[in-house]
Amino acid sequence: MSDGKTKDITFLAAWVALIVLLGGSLWFFTQNLRYSRLLRSVNIALESVGDMRRLERISSNLSKHNSLGFWYYEESSQNRAFVFSIMDDGVFQPCLAWVSPEGSVAEIFFLQRDARDVRRFSQGMLNVYKQRIEQSVLPALKRVPATEPVAEPLEVENEEKL
Repeated sequence: MSDGKTKDITFLAAWVALIVLLGGSLWFFTQNLRYSRLLRSVNIALESVGDMRRLERISSNLSKHNSLGFWYYEESSQNRAFVFSIMDDGVFQPCLAWVSPEGSVAEIFFLQRDARDVRRFSQGMLNVYKQRIEQSVLPALKRVPATEPVAEPLEVENEEKL
């Protein structure tokens, strides 16, 4: 009788492992599709409120995904855009932060119509999100080499030999 119970447990464990394996592989192989769908959704939300800015592509020097959200570039600009969510009364509110090339958050923009009123969120909470976004962009900015002017070569005076 214990042999039948062991078979059932093994069968159940195999099913759970198969479901986890299929879910993980679907998650991995649909990443580009999810990134492009998110890009499209954000651009539609920006268009619906009359904002002329659009997101263009996934930033190459930043990771596509981090623990907070997803990085994109603003169309025809070096400004970055960070798409993330804020928890508000148990509901995720999708947001977009416009980040300057220097790495500072210029503006946080709420993507849902019912969450457009920024005043209902405390300034302290928004400052925490701004700090976390700015800290996540700093490592990528350090990886990009700064363009420094090249120093002119030193002039060496010829010494006469006696």
